[in-house]
Amino acid sequence: MSPDPAPAGFLHPVVGYDGSVPANRALDTAVRLMRGRTGRIDVVYVAHLSSVAMLSPGAIAEIEESFDEVEKELRTAVAERLRDQGVAWEFERRQGIITEELVAAAMA
Repeated sequence: MSPDPAPAGFLHPVVGYDGSVPANRALDTAVRLMRGRTGRIDVVYVAHLSSVAMLSPGAIAEIEESFDEVEKELRTAVAERLRDQGVAWEFERRQGIITEELVAAAMA
């Protein structure tokens, strides 16, 4: 097993999070990456409207409500998962095309 890399400047990993097993693995990896380093993990949930839903204002309002609920559930799950990890983190919800929003979050 190789030693941990030397601490560097402020580290700012961005983790796309939807509560899935791969998202949890990515979050765990970000925690390991932060050990011994200064920084913050940004956890980003990207709410995505399908093109069909975008046609109906009623559907959009209903989906927005479900996004609010999903955001609350995911924020709680992240808080529980990171509670004893000793890392700084923030949770953000974005809306749009997932890859574009994650890149934008990383560039901010």
